[in-house]
Amino acid sequence: MKPKTCVHGIVFTLFCLYYYYQMILPHPPSGPDAVRLRRRKRLLLAKLGIPAGALPGSLVLTHRRCGKANCHCAEGAGHPLCLLTFMVDGKKHVESVPADWMDAVRPAVEAGRTFKDAVAELFAINAQLLVLGRNQRSRLRPRSDSPSRSGGLP
Repeated sequence: MKPKTCVHGIVFTLFCLYYYYQMILPHPPSGPDAVRLRRRKRLLLAKLGIPAGALPGSLVLTHRRCGKANCHCAEGAGHPLCLLTFMVDGKKHVESVPADWMDAVRPAVEAGRTFKDAVAELFAINAQLLVLGRNQRSRLRPRSDSPSRSGGLP
């Protein structure tokens, strides 16, 4: 992974966190749904920290054959191979991970996935709060562009 790409990812994540802390809706929604969403948002923000050693993508254990006719893998299962698959700048990368690193890499990938899921949930909560606020605002304000409500022709 290029250091520049890693820095861009950290900067983007910090921007998202700053945006979440600063986001104030012009018409904040009210009611039990809004209270439940804001409570969930506060809980996520409180536990959300950028994990320093987190890794993106997924980690899999697969088996490959080496191609030697006299190797044990020619007839049975192949040699174990650990792969880390992730995206950078829209391009898929697949990197092999030494088998003795698996115990250290697996928690880092899980931490990355947990962080990404929490950020996605925060985006969804903000969108739901925006929709709730818009819907509540439109119910409170009468529409003036309808001729039947204005009492006659424009």
